[in-house]
Amino acid sequence: MKLNTIPTSFVKTLSIIGLASALMVTAVSGQISIDEWGSSVGLPAGSGVIGPDPSLPAGIGLPGPVLFYVLPFGVVPGDLLLADAGTNGAVTPSDVIRFWNPTGNPNQSFAIFYSDRPELGEIPPPADTGLPPQLQPLIAGPFVETGTEAANYYDYLATPGMPGAPLIASGPSLMYHIVSDGQVPEPSTAALILLASGLGIFFKRRSQGAR
Repeated sequence: MKLNTIPTSFVKTLSIIGLASALMVTAVSGQISIDEWGSSVGLPAGSGVIGPDPSLPAGIGLPGPVLFYVLPFGVVPGDLLLADAGTNGAVTPSDVIRFWNPTGNPNQSFAIFYSDRPELGEIPPPADTGLPPQLQPLIAGPFVETGTEAANYYDYLATPGMPGAPLIASGPSLMYHIVSDGQVPEPSTAALILLASGLGIFFKRRSQGAR
């Protein structure tokens, strides 16, 4: 009885697809990107939500709708303070990222994005609701953002025990790429180009070999 075998060409194709997939995962592994518009990279689709402030019942949130992200893991609660680019270490924050997990839930928590209210005539992103009236006891920053008023960001490394770090004891550090002005780019463009190029080269070689 002859056993069915997988063609070598098919195995090579799967190898190329697997490589591109691995690069896509690596590109967002250990890093979460969020912005003031509700876009994210490294989080499930629909993680950006506009709704009641999760920290309002504790008396330290805002009464109106705010932008927050649902994180599929627990974090150390605390507030990350960011200052506008070019302020040379100013201590007055223009953005507050609140990591909120009052119940210590290991499977879900929130990152609430507060930013200064918009200037007159500006089309405000959902995060421009103003800053919270009170901060949590654990604070990181303020850190000065990189870039210009048109496009700036801050890369925050949440080490164990710091705001936003995973709740797992002695767990890994987690990088947050926080875009204050501008939007998070699509994460998979380069990987998709690589995938298409790799498949194109493979099938071209296969066609040449068949002649």
